[in-house]
Amino acid sequence: MELMGVPGLNGMRLVRFTRENVPEVDIAAGKITVRRAAVLIEDEPEAEAGEDAG
Repeated sequence: MELMGVPGLNGMRLVRFTRENVPEVDIAAGKITVRRAAVLIEDEPEAEAGEDAG
């Protein structure tokens, strides 16, 4: 699902919320932390790790 018209999120897409896609999530501890990694940039998959697009 592409996020169009959302300030700061144009060109990004939602991904399935799993440990593989969002390693910051600690499901076993019962603690869920949503970080920017939950939204991936399609064209530059490494950009969300080091650059702030917003």
